[in-house]
Amino acid sequence: MVLQNNCSSQRGRCNLSSRISSRASRTLFLLALALTLLLPAAPFRVHAQATQSSSVLYNDALKGSGQLPTSDTTYCHLAYESQGYVVGNISDKGVCDAPVSPPGDLEPHARIEVTAALQKGTADTNFGVYFGFLPGDAQAHYHFSLTFDGKFSVTYLNSGKRVYPFPLRADASIKQGLNATNRLAVEIMGARARFFINGKEVGSILARDQIHGGMGLGVDSNGSEAVFTDILVTDLAPGAQATGSQATGRTLLWDDDFVKDRNWTQEIGKPCVSSYVPGGYVMENTADNSYCLLRLKKIGALPSHVSIELTVALTSGAENSDYGLSFGGADSGSNYFFYLLGVDANGSYDLSHHTTEWKDIKPWTADSFVNKGFNAPNKLTIEIRGTSVTYSVNGHQLGTSALDENPRGEVGLYLNATGMHAKYTRLTIYDLGQ
Repeated sequence: MVLQNNCSSQRGRCNLSSRISSRASRTLFLLALALTLLLPAAPFRVHAQATQSSSVLYNDALKGSGQLPTSDTTYCHLAYESQGYVVGNISDKGVCDAPVSPPGDLEPHARIEVTAALQKGTADTNFGVYFGFLPGDAQAHYHFSLTFDGKFSVTYLNSGKRVYPFPLRADASIKQGLNATNRLAVEIMGARARFFINGKEVGSILARDQIHGGMGLGVDSNGSEAVFTDILVTDLAPGAQATGSQATGRTLLWDDDFVKDRNWTQEIGKPCVSSYVPGGYVMENTADNSYCLLRLKKIGALPSHVSIELTVALTSGAENSDYGLSFGGADSGSNYFFYLLGVDANGSYDLSHHTTEWKDIKPWTADSFVNKGFNAPNKLTIEIRGTSVTYSVNGHQLGTSALDENPRGEVGLYLNATGMHAKYTRLTIYDLGQ
């Protein structure tokens, strides 16, 4: 956490009694969270799936015969049998990882699906799919695994070391017992991997780098056997429209409902207190006459043509002070520069730029499309195309402004005045292309 005090503004921004200049002295709240192994500084660019653009790389029932290896190795017994492709661990010295080579090394835009069942083993046996395998001494790769007593895990292995983005956890979607079949799916989009069991998304990770490389099937304990059927590997076609998106030419970069994926830490102290609650993520400004800004560094610096959508509701606090979405954020020496689209509980909005002082781009303006009061969600949208910024609230376009420079940079969550509380329920970001 890095704190800054910018009360040197010449525009009266530190005077909370001024309506138009109601922002307090702004202090930076820096959060750099990594969910997995994971350094958040690299820009995050994700290509999303488009059903009409996906192509099948490998599709096999895995019964009777096929293209996968059937010769035993030091660690593995491999065979096609009537019930499917059997992967057995015959070593007490390591995991049996059986490569699936027909699809080749996967690009960072692929989906892997396979049905798996444990036919021999104990509750401690992990079985499933591995992916992102890179050649070399480190043999870095990921495992998405189940146990027959209803748990799953995600593991990253590199140079013999293990990191657990998802340690073993139970999930009701998993069918339990020996010979119980479960459908596993991994959807890779750039540096992000999403995990599904029997059609339910159970979690996701954001890696430091784009995920690509070889894949295979695995089982980890000596004497155990898993059987796999109906494998399907598809290329999700980079640059395609995101699944479920109604707009053409957009690529999904980030989608967070602040429920399924706990991407952000829960902070206690100053200038912000934050936590997860049912239905979203809440934040409180606890600063001393200063602002609270949560920099979402994990997302990284955004491209020059992008759409950012944030749904937020003020739950308590100052009604004539702004809360909202920061964008185009970047460090500049000891300062943090950013743009802000803010609204207040009285039904007004503004667009401003913070450098060493505050500059209004669109001064405070009342608009009937801004939902008033507490617990009234507002969907804020910023569409950036080069130096042109279009800003909207609840689907209503408020205006377009020409900036002096392209506002590339970080996004963040903003609360202006001490004592303000807000709840965030959706953040979606799209690359609009060129």
